[in-house]
Amino acid sequence: MGKGPPLTPVSSHDGRVVAANLLEGNHHQPNYRGVPGVGFTLPPIGSVGMGEDEARAAGIKFHVKVEKTENWYSARRVAETVNGYKTLVEEDSGRILGAHSRANQTNDFRLSDRCIRHRLHALSSKGNFTVILESVITCPNCGVSKTETMPTDACLFFYDCTGCGELLQPKPGDCCVFCSYGSVPCPPIQAGATPTCHPG
Repeated sequence: MGKGPPLTPVSSHDGRVVAANLLEGNHHQPNYRGVPGVGFTLPPIGSVGMGEDEARAAGIKFHVKVEKTENWYSARRVAETVNGYKTLVEEDSGRILGAHSRANQTNDFRLSDRCIRHRLHALSSKGNFTVILESVITCPNCGVSKTETMPTDACLFFYDCTGCGELLQPKPGDCCVFCSYGSVPCPPIQAGATPTCHPG
């Protein structure tokens, strides 16, 4: 297994990969594509995903969106005049490949981080991708089914069956109860499966 950045979220991810390899055979690999990096300069600079050179070297066709953001409130409130961001978007799929920022609010990278890790489409995509937010969970213990709304930015690891009270947990290799017991896998999996999660 590769060595990732020494960060707590990366360690958690590595732990899930190790557990999946122990339980399912040694064929899962960690994915560090969505781990952002920030330089604590003034203003901060940050990057997540691919840069232009990396995307070109991979033979990916993409377009670049650049915008200055010195008029955003987060910049105006601290009188910061050098603010902006750049995103790389794959031409065919609308998938965000990378995001780069020189801005006061580097916390905004959380959205790009999620988009890149889960291969979600950019807002400027062709509109041919729809996330289904409802899934019918069926308890493997008693067979009771219930329609639930899935979170878009988190994995639901535990679920109390409304029929028998059984506490459901994901099957080995799945990220959440929807991928294990739902009629529809969770939104990140609909967008593109991560290495340690497969629709049940």
